Amino acid sequence: MEKLILKKGLILHPKYKDIAEEIYRKIEENEYFYRLPSLRKLSEEYNANVRTIWKAIKLLEKKGVVRIIPNKGIEIIGKKTISIGIIGLLDERFFYQEKIEPVDYEGIILNYFFPKISEKGDILIYKRNTPDFRYSDLLKNHTNIDGLVIIIPWNRTKKELLSFRKNNIPYITIGNTFEEPINYVDSDNVNDTKEAVNYLIKKGHRRILFIGFTQDKNIPQLRLEGYKLALKENNIPVDKNFIIMENREDPTFEKKIKKIFSQKNLPTAIFGADIPNTIGLFEIIGDLKEKLDVIVYDDFGDIIGRYKNYYGVIQQPLKEISETAIDSLYKMIKEKRCTLIQIKLKSKLIFKERG
Repeated sequence: MEKLILKKGLILHPKYKDIAEEIYRKIEENEYFYRLPSLRKLSEEYNANVRTIWKAIKLLEKKGVVRIIPNKGIEIIGKKTISIGIIGLLDERFFYQEKIEPVDYEGIILNYFFPKISEKGDILIYKRNTPDFRYSDLLKNHTNIDGLVIIIPWNRTKKELLSFRKNNIPYITIGNTFEEPINYVDSDNVNDTKEAVNYLIKKGHRRILFIGFTQDKNIPQLRLEGYKLALKENNIPVDKNFIIMENREDPTFEKKIKKIFSQKNLPTAIFGADIPNTIGLFEIIGDLKEKLDVIVYDDFGDIIGRYKNYYGVIQQPLKEISETAIDSLYKMIKEKRCTLIQIKLKSKLIFKERG
């Protein structure tokens, strides 16, 4: 692409020409990939009305920099389309909301991905994970893929992910599921949990039951770490009998819950690191749940108000997690290298009245 020169000497040009120069600079520096943002977004970005932006675009079109395609947008001439591969969850019913209604966690994430990707005009190749699926298979079958997003990577894929950085393949995962140096964007599981448990302690609770899960290795351990840190900071001994890490389908889950609630010193509060298992607890203890303060870690980002027994919720910033992941991936693609990216975003601790 030949260099675009619109200015001559110190002559001041109208604002639309300055905007055209700035857009061209961003195209040259790969801040815009295959397609320009919408006129409305360009108007906000350059603090100009849509008419001025349109004049700048028409000037760039005249210079052969962009192509205006009705109902599709403004394509950058000579720029390669970026292809993003997205790999979904292993199990379609991996997450649940309450007892019956399934929650499409993956769908929530993808809904935040699509606008971010489509505004750049990029191709999205979606593949649902299966037990025998390898990420490298997607790259072999789609050699044009420039980067990968993996939603909740499965434990057995650790070696593949480590090899991606070694081989300079840009990727990002949603969820901090490994202890190893894997690229991820996630909520701050440790500090989010610590803040919530500290809140319960300040309310006077000292017997707080921790309900964990075993769907993956690292995330429940991070939340357990935050729980233990809060107890330690308040000089409360950690009672291993008040820590349940089994899933509700495990026969020992119900046995442990019944044993805890048959004792003299019952829990006065619950921290639910997992929503399905917390619901399983409610089903077992029946009316006793009405006497407990409950805070749950919301892995769906929108469950507050949907279940009357949730007194407090750690609401994950799923939109911010999704958009940060895509932005991080584009940055690696732009720089043509896979750097170590580990981002923890703060969740929001919110409460509602019981009942």
